[in-house]
Amino acid sequence: MKRMMREDLDSRYSEDVERMIDLACFLDPRFKGQFSEDLENTISVCVEEALKLVWATPVRVRQEHLEEPSQTQPTASARTAESHKTPSLTGLLKKIMATKRQRAEEEGASSTPEEKVRAEVKVYMCLPSIKEEEDPLLWWRQHAEEMPHLSKVTRRLFCIPATSVPSERVFSASGHIVTPQRTKLKPEKVNMLTFLHFNL
Repeated sequence: MKRMMREDLDSRYSEDVERMIDLACFLDPRFKGQFSEDLENTISVCVEEALKLVWATPVRVRQEHLEEPSQTQPTASARTAESHKTPSLTGLLKKIMATKRQRAEEEGASSTPEEKVRAEVKVYMCLPSIKEEEDPLLWWRQHAEEMPHLSKVTRRLFCIPATSVPSERVFSASGHIVTPQRTKLKPEKVNMLTFLHFNL
């Protein structure tokens, strides 16, 4: 029985699927590299996936993203007006954060995309793991600015449903809603009735 189960599982999980599952486990801040048999290989795969997304982004969008900081810089008159305002704790924190971000961008401008991704992986590995009951999506939302390339890979992987059961349930519910007596229902009405069926 064990042998048959093993053979069935081997036929279901191809090398690409195993690689994707391994990468998803690595990017889950609850587990990180705990389930990786070869952590170095998993990190290399993660860097490859992040670079694919970098080069898949159109050049114009990448240039706009790089130009954003310079466009948002205040003018000399605005800076003079701001300097006359009474400094508050919030204002000081904003100024410190803006300066740190500007320095990081200046340092990162000379580095290659691969170096940036590897730096993000180092930051990710240094951060402490979260508890098992915490939400990894919420964690990534809070750290998206700190690790933009890794967060894109995570968004791409974590949107994949774990099983096809929820979608099959939706099809079944829709089949019960659209009966032979109700064949003239418009698609919008079917969508609303299905939504109500699952959310009431």
